[in-house]
Amino acid sequence: VFLIFEQRFEHAEIIKNASYNNTFFSDVIQVSTDQEKADRVLKRLYTQTGHEGVRMLIYSFLSEDIDLEKYILEAIRYAIANTDKNVFTDFAHAAVLQLAKYTKSVGREKHRMEAFIRFEQYKNDVYVAKISPDFNVLPLILKHFSSRYQDQQWIIYDIKRNYGYYYDLQKTEEIFLEDNTSLLQVNTNDLHEKE
Repeated sequence: VFLIFEQRFEHAEIIKNASYNNTFFSDVIQVSTDQEKADRVLKRLYTQTGHEGVRMLIYSFLSEDIDLEKYILEAIRYAIANTDKNVFTDFAHAAVLQLAKYTKSVGREKHRMEAFIRFEQYKNDVYVAKISPDFNVLPLILKHFSSRYQDQQWIIYDIKRNYGYYYDLQKTEEIFLEDNTSLLQVNTNDLHEKE
């Protein structure tokens, strides 16, 4: 997004590497995440649209929909062109309406995960929850579990996306397992006797 506005690209699209199909009439620019530029974009949008506007963008991104980048870019272009109003409340705009739908779906999945995640206690007193949510809501539920289970070591692992978080009573850190099949096939000898 930063590069599109910085270079004033009029007909640019954001396409995931996995979704890209080469065409003769397109120039491709591979962009790596630059945290400083991302923060500048979010700060600008936060100033204009507030917490709810940025929340819509983040939730939409976590929906992982195949067309999400198109709608996010359209909504941001609409916001930049209309600095006098909070465009993320204008549901007559097709991109904003789609972001609202993504946000609603991801929000529902977030609440479902917060309500229904169940942990298994292992002999080493680490509690493990294996999840496979419809959307990538793991970053959204961390705060809930960090405050609710702050006196326990836990791992919440998204087996569908092959990453998780480990809380060690002090901090939460992202983890990746090279082979998550061991997580799926639990040896009952590893579980705590209460399980």
